[in-house]
Amino acid sequence: MTLAPTTTTLDLYLEACKNAMNAGMNNKPTPMSVVRVGLDDKPLPNEVPSIIMEGLCGFAWVTIRPARGAFVQFMKSIGKGHNGYYGGYEISTNVVERETGVNFGQSYERKMAAAEAFAATLQAWGINAVAEGRLD
Repeated sequence: MTLAPTTTTLDLYLEACKNAMNAGMNNKPTPMSVVRVGLDDKPLPNEVPSIIMEGLCGFAWVTIRPARGAFVQFMKSIGKGHNGYYGGYEISTNVVERETGVNFGQSYERKMAAAEAFAATLQAWGINAVAEGRLD
Protein backbone atom coordinates (compact mmCIF):
# COMPACT_ATOMS: atom_id res chain seq x y z
CA MET A 1 0.00 0.00 0.00
CA THR A 2 1.39 3.40 -0.92
CA LEU A 3 0.51 6.48 1.02
CA ALA A 4 -1.25 9.28 -0.81
CA PRO A 5 0.98 12.37 -0.74
CA THR A 6 -0.19 15.17 1.44
CA THR A 7 -0.22 18.64 0.01
CA THR A 8 2.60 19.50 2.38
CA THR A 9 4.99 16.78 1.18
CA LEU A 10 4.23 17.45 -2.48
CA ASP A 11 4.67 21.20 -1.95
CA LEU A 12 7.93 20.62 -0.11
CA TYR A 13 9.24 18.38 -2.92
CA LEU A 14 8.32 20.93 -5.61
CA GLU A 15 9.79 23.81 -3.58
CA ALA A 16 13.03 21.86 -3.04
CA CYS A 17 13.25 21.06 -6.77
CA LYS A 18 12.63 24.70 -7.73
CA ASN A 19 15.25 25.98 -5.27
CA ALA A 20 17.74 23.35 -6.45
CA MET A 21 17.11 24.19 -10.11
CA ASN A 22 17.66 27.91 -9.49
CA ALA A 23 20.83 27.32 -7.45
CA GLY A 24 22.30 24.95 -10.04
CA MET A 25 21.51 27.12 -13.03
CA ASN A 26 22.71 30.33 -11.33
CA ASN A 27 26.01 28.74 -10.27
CA LYS A 28 29.00 29.82 -12.35
CA PRO A 29 31.49 26.93 -12.36
CA THR A 30 35.20 27.62 -12.27
CA PRO A 31 36.59 26.74 -15.73
CA MET A 32 39.12 23.93 -15.86
CA SER A 33 42.22 23.73 -18.06
CA VAL A 34 43.07 20.28 -19.38
CA VAL A 35 46.28 19.27 -21.10
CA ARG A 36 47.55 15.85 -22.15
CA VAL A 37 50.73 14.74 -20.40
CA GLY A 38 53.38 12.13 -21.04
CA LEU A 39 54.63 9.41 -18.72
CA ASP A 40 56.79 12.00 -16.98
CA ASP A 41 53.64 14.05 -16.06
CA LYS A 42 54.85 16.91 -18.25
CA PRO A 43 52.70 18.36 -21.05
CA LEU A 44 53.28 16.77 -24.44
CA PRO A 45 55.31 18.88 -26.88
CA ASN A 46 53.22 21.58 -28.61
CA GLU A 47 50.20 20.61 -26.48
CA VAL A 48 47.56 23.34 -26.29
CA PRO A 49 45.36 23.32 -23.17
CA SER A 50 41.63 22.79 -23.59
CA ILE A 51 39.36 24.95 -21.44
CA ILE A 52 36.32 23.20 -19.97
CA MET A 53 33.92 26.01 -19.06
CA GLU A 54 31.69 23.78 -16.89
CA GLY A 55 34.63 22.94 -14.60
CA LEU A 56 35.12 19.65 -12.82
CA CYS A 57 32.91 16.63 -13.56
CA GLY A 58 31.06 14.87 -10.79
CA PHE A 59 27.86 13.83 -9.05
CA ALA A 60 25.81 15.20 -6.16
CA TRP A 61 22.91 14.01 -4.04
CA VAL A 62 21.03 14.71 -0.83
CA THR A 63 21.04 12.21 2.04
CA ILE A 64 18.23 12.18 4.59
CA ARG A 65 18.98 10.49 7.92
CA PRO A 66 17.23 8.58 9.31
CA ALA A 67 15.46 7.18 6.25
CA ARG A 68 11.96 7.55 7.61
CA GLY A 69 9.24 10.15 8.00
CA ALA A 70 6.51 11.52 5.79
CA PHE A 71 8.85 13.06 3.22
CA VAL A 72 10.90 9.89 2.73
CA GLN A 73 7.67 7.85 2.48
CA PHE A 74 6.42 10.28 -0.17
CA MET A 75 9.67 10.04 -2.16
CA LYS A 76 9.49 6.26 -2.05
CA SER A 77 5.85 6.31 -3.17
CA ILE A 78 6.72 8.31 -6.29
CA GLY A 79 9.85 6.26 -7.00
CA LYS A 80 12.38 9.06 -6.50
CA GLY A 81 15.59 8.26 -4.64
CA HIS A 82 16.84 5.08 -3.00
CA ASN A 83 18.21 3.69 0.25
CA GLY A 84 21.80 4.82 0.67
CA TYR A 85 24.64 2.31 0.71
CA TYR A 86 25.84 3.77 4.03
CA GLY A 87 22.33 4.33 5.39
CA GLY A 88 19.85 7.12 4.99
CA TYR A 89 17.78 7.88 1.93
CA GLU A 90 19.51 9.41 -1.10
CA ILE A 91 18.03 11.71 -3.72
CA SER A 92 20.24 12.44 -6.73
CA THR A 93 20.33 15.80 -8.49
CA ASN A 94 19.15 13.81 -11.53
CA VAL A 95 15.72 13.83 -9.86
CA VAL A 96 15.77 17.65 -9.96
CA GLU A 97 16.88 17.64 -13.60
CA ARG A 98 14.06 15.30 -14.64
CA GLU A 99 11.44 17.12 -12.57
CA THR A 100 12.34 20.62 -13.81
CA GLY A 101 13.67 19.90 -17.30
CA VAL A 102 17.07 21.53 -16.67
CA ASN A 103 20.41 19.94 -17.43
CA PHE A 104 23.41 20.54 -15.17
CA GLY A 105 25.58 18.54 -17.57
CA GLN A 106 28.58 17.02 -15.86
CA SER A 107 29.34 20.09 -13.74
CA TYR A 108 30.19 19.08 -10.18
CA GLU A 109 29.81 22.66 -8.95
CA ARG A 110 26.33 23.10 -10.46
CA LYS A 111 25.18 19.76 -9.05
CA MET A 112 26.59 20.52 -5.59
CA ALA A 113 24.88 23.92 -5.57
CA ALA A 114 21.60 22.22 -6.47
CA ALA A 115 22.04 19.53 -3.79
CA GLU A 116 22.88 22.16 -1.15
CA ALA A 117 19.73 24.16 -2.02
CA PHE A 118 17.57 21.01 -1.96
CA ALA A 119 19.00 20.02 1.43
CA ALA A 120 18.57 23.56 2.82
CA THR A 121 14.90 23.53 1.81
CA LEU A 122 14.37 20.24 3.64
CA GLN A 123 16.31 21.50 6.67
CA ALA A 124 14.00 24.52 6.87
CA TRP A 125 11.15 22.02 7.36
CA GLY A 126 13.04 20.20 10.13
CA ILE A 127 14.32 17.30 8.01
CA ASN A 128 17.89 16.15 8.66
CA ALA A 129 19.32 16.41 5.14
CA VAL A 130 22.86 16.98 3.89
CA ALA A 131 24.31 17.56 0.42
CA GLU A 132 26.99 15.12 -0.67
CA GLY A 133 28.96 14.61 -3.85
CA ARG A 134 32.00 13.16 -5.52
CA LEU A 135 34.23 14.01 -8.43
CA ASP A 136 34.19 11.80 -11.46
